[in-house]
Amino acid sequence: MPPSFPIRPPLTGETLVHASGELWLPYDLAFLDRNPADFVPLSQLRPVLNAHHAPFRLDIPAPGTLHLLNGMGVALGDSVIGLSVLDWLHRERPDLALHMYRSPHTPAYVEALYALVPWLATHYLPRTLADFDHGVLIDLADFMYRPAFDRLPMIDFFLDSLGLDPARMPPVDKANRWLRQVMLPTLPEGWPRDYLLLCPDASSPLRRMPANIAADIARELIACGHAVLGFGALPVPGYRDISAWAVDLRHLLAALAGATGVIATDSAPIHLAAGFDRPCLAFFMGIDPALRVRDYPHCQPVQLDHQARLAGLHHADTAWQLEEAAACWAAWRDALSVAMPANTFAQKYFT
Repeated sequence: MPPSFPIRPPLTGETLVHASGELWLPYDLAFLDRNPADFVPLSQLRPVLNAHHAPFRLDIPAPGTLHLLNGMGVALGDSVIGLSVLDWLHRERPDLALHMYRSPHTPAYVEALYALVPWLATHYLPRTLADFDHGVLIDLADFMYRPAFDRLPMIDFFLDSLGLDPARMPPVDKANRWLRQVMLPTLPEGWPRDYLLLCPDASSPLRRMPANIAADIARELIACGHAVLGFGALPVPGYRDISAWAVDLRHLLAALAGATGVIATDSAPIHLAAGFDRPCLAFFMGIDPALRVRDYPHCQPVQLDHQARLAGLHHADTAWQLEEAAACWAAWRDALSVAMPANTFAQKYFT
């Protein structure tokens, strides 16, 4: 019999339970033909560990079972970092059975990342409360909207959200090196032995590199003798678009692992490049780079939003924010040209 529900509070910050007894994430509501009034937060029906509501430290006797709701999110970059935490936890506690419960509406390319982890049991919502009668349950739903997500380096945020002391995880393990365990495709014959990989895209237009900036970067690198491969067509002689080859996650990983350097926006390629110890020039728009790349020794971050007008924004909500981002890119390019008029980008970053 479905539970009886009290008055509905805001549907944010935690996993939701439908009147039918099904568990869903706030993220899933946009995909479901369900009345929001028929959902309540999970914490109203049973105790659950949720660091957003109350800090905790994980203490599970051996052997044990850990259930993670919404581990480790629906974005590729977040998942790369979150899986670094779980990889370390798995090595520290091989007796611990790790079960992850994810949205069935997550993009397929993100789910492909989880398929690379053989020791992790991945399940998909909806589930019922009876699925969590045994073991420890941690709720990670809506974590991107928790204040700590914008206050802590992302890997420390995940550690703290799982009840783990961030200081216990060695810095070397915080650079996504679990990716080196993945079997990758062989690079095609005819590719240059040394190449720079240009990754201008991002899931949010706010963080995307404008096409004219990407073309300028490719042009100047090629003029200095660098081979440049990248994603997306650019009107630059000598540049090679590899989008048709890198059609899935494994091929993207192979392209990053084979590069001598990576140029990317605040997006997943930064975190993937770190996993393979590849030098990376990373452009940030509003987000503090220390929250993303603090533990990447070979990453050189560039903050574009010097006036902090876009500080803390993950996505653009208005047209002026996109216009401000375009102005930030233009200001960076103009400042670089004034300082070093000839082959400015290549001289500053790749010589």
